This record gives sequence, C-alpha cells and structure tokens, in this order.
Amino acid sequence: MNEGLNLSKDDWDKISEMPDNILLHMMNFMDTREAVQTCVLSKRWNNLWKRLTSLLFNSSKFGSVVKIINFLYMFLSDRDDSISLSTVYLDLSQRPRDSTSCLGFLITHAYDWECLNRLMKYAVSRNCQRFSINVGFDCRLDVDPVCFCPSLTILRLSFTPHCPYCKLPKSLQLPVLKTLYLHEVRFTASDNGCAELFSTCFLLNTLVLERCSLDQYAEVICISNSNLSCLILDNALEDADTIVLSTPKL
Repeated sequence: MNEGLNLSKDDWDKISEMPDNILLHMMNFMDTREAVQTCVLSKRWNNLWKRLTSLLFNSSKFGSVVKIINFLYMFLSDRDDSISLSTVYLDLSQRPRDSTSCLGFLITHAYDWECLNRLMKYAVSRNCQRFSINVGFDCRLDVDPVCFCPSLTILRLSFTPHCPYCKLPKSLQLPVLKTLYLHEVRFTASDNGCAELFSTCFLLNTLVLERCSLDQYAEVICISNSNLSCLILDNALEDADTIVLSTPKL
C-alpha cells in the first residue's frame, strides 16, 4: 500500500499520526474491504475500520458470491455497534465467478440472500440515512418490513431484469425519506387488492420506478403523496389495471 501511494516511510508515519477522525474521514471514501485491510499496517490502524460510518461494498473486490456473503457476516459481527451509520452502498452488479452463462442467461447457485435483510436490519439499528443495493444477478428476496429504517432520507433498490424477485412489504414506514429509486421491484397488495406504499413517506419529493410490477394479488396501485414533486415511471406498472395518482405538487 505504501508503494501504491508512492510515499516515503516518513510521509506514511505522518499520516498514521493524524487524529482518528481525519483517518476515518479518508477511509469512509474507500471500499470497505480495502478499509478493513488497513488493519495490517500497524497497531495504530488495527481497529479503526470498526468505526466507519460509510460502508461501501463492491462485488468487483471479491472472487465469488460466497466470499461476499462471508465478508458481510464477518464485518457486521466485528464492527463497533456503538457507531451510527450515514451510508450503506452495496454494489453486486459485477458478475460473480461462481456463476455460469447458458443461452445468454446468467445462472447462479442457490445462496442464502438473507444476508441482505440482515444488512438492512443492521442499518436500521444504526440510524442509517442513505441506503443503496444494486444486484446484477439472480437474487430472490422478500424484504422484511423491519428492514426499513425510519431515519432514511435516500433509498435505492435495483435488481436484475432476468429474475426479478425483490418484493416490498405492504407499506413503507419512512417518514423522512426524500428520494426513492426502485428498479425491478414488486409491490405487495393490501387486503383490498390495492398496492399503496408511499402515503406514509411524508417528505418524499422524488420517486423513480423503473420496470416495477405488482404481485399476483394486486390489481391497483395508488401513488398518494402530498409532497411528491417529481415522479418518473419507466416501463413500470404495465400489469396494473388501474394507477391512481393523488399528488397535488406534481
């Protein structure tokens, strides 16, 4: 790492002597896996990564899906639980090595993607403000309602177009959410056959739905929000019998 930065030993020592808050600020811009690797530099760096407030996970840093999952479990178990989170960004758009291609379709092995729910629950417990998941291969996930953090201001969920199976709960309890981006996500209907998720997002001003759909029991989707000023529907909700808008600020 010293050689990669082209620093002399004296220069590197000066960096190590910086206050913790300065070092952590720099590390928050790094991929989390690389930030964890700084623990081998010296005792000074041994536990700094446990206090990161921005978590950036990128599949390009791993050789397989198994390694990604194992790293997530290890990291969440060892991180300092007293530290709040500001940002969680998980980019799984890179094709994993433990997958094969057949007739143009990507085939992955059956993995326990409950780790995504666990990551979201962890973010909830640490008052995360910005959360983003981008999955570029088959990932079947029913999102647990308790995974949605009431402190979120930005939420982005994007899944593969080949095997979309990210199903949201019947309502989103996100009172301070301002921006919501959903790609290849399914909406769940209430008992009356209507999907209505956004009315409890009181501060929501930007909503982007791309290639989203309804589950088999939903016939109507209602987008009702008194604060919404920007709505983008891109090849979304084509299976809905009716789309009801109640958005006076649009």
